[in-house]
Amino acid sequence: MMNLEALRERWLADRPLYEEFCKRIKQILEDETRQLGIGCTVQVRPKEVSSFLKKALLKKYADPYEEIHDKAGARIICTYSASLPQLEQMIRKLFVVRSYDNKKLGLDYDKLGYLGIHFEVELPSELLKSHEKFRGLICEIQLHTHAQNLWADVSHELSYKPSQPSPVEIKRLIYRLMALVEIFDDEVAQARETLLGLPGFEEAQILDILDKQFYRFTAKQYDRELSLKTLLTLQALLSKEDLAGFDSLVEAFVQRNEDKLVEIFYQYAHDDRSNPLLFQPEVFLIFERLEKDPFRLKDTWADIFPVELLESLATIWGKSI
Repeated sequence: MMNLEALRERWLADRPLYEEFCKRIKQILEDETRQLGIGCTVQVRPKEVSSFLKKALLKKYADPYEEIHDKAGARIICTYSASLPQLEQMIRKLFVVRSYDNKKLGLDYDKLGYLGIHFEVELPSELLKSHEKFRGLICEIQLHTHAQNLWADVSHELSYKPSQPSPVEIKRLIYRLMALVEIFDDEVAQARETLLGLPGFEEAQILDILDKQFYRFTAKQYDRELSLKTLLTLQALLSKEDLAGFDSLVEAFVQRNEDKLVEIFYQYAHDDRSNPLLFQPEVFLIFERLEKDPFRLKDTWADIFPVELLESLATIWGKSI
């Protein structure tokens, strides 16, 4: 017979350790996703006591405490489904993977269902050297797009298992919702790929490249409309050769100035007085042009913003214009 009170007391005693464990997992995941330049949200949580006990009751484990593996949970939520393979690879590199489950791969071609990728992981030995107390602890990491995450949140309210089958019309409604999740992600991916390949959308292509660099240094959200407006003018500063090799151009600039960029983003992270363009992806192009062609940059700048904004950014970068 399961001793629920003993189970509750044991989890109450261990839960603070899992809270620390979750914070460490969050730090690792946020640092690495920034390095990859993937804009995403990382959520972590130790399992609530009530949820822990309910799962023990429902699953009827022989040893509930050892068999419940999601005592620590993390969820990475990204915008585009195209980012999922890169995030999968990241998790395999960072952690010791104990279990892997791609929910979509388990579905037949004519079936719909919950989508998401689940890992059960432990910290590798090199990370345990300074965190020995986390040895043997397991964290469940889920990868979702925003659409999949929305479905995961609301589906719990619809996943009843009554003593009699659900009405056919309710089953059909749920299957239609599941189909919408897949269609939404696929259509977003197709629209994005098409848009970035169209002539006349060069500023969107430039922003896509700058976006990856931006998230390497900060998790702040930026104003996309402002970025596109700024880049629509600033792209005139780039030659055909610059545009063709823009990815390499920006990557080389960031590599040369990585320490300086880290310091700037750290120094101004909580400064509300800082330049409003500093925490926008186009700032990398502005800094690069301050190095390469400051006079043309200043002349062009007058067409879009007050010159004081450029002078402020130049001061932050350590240049005089």
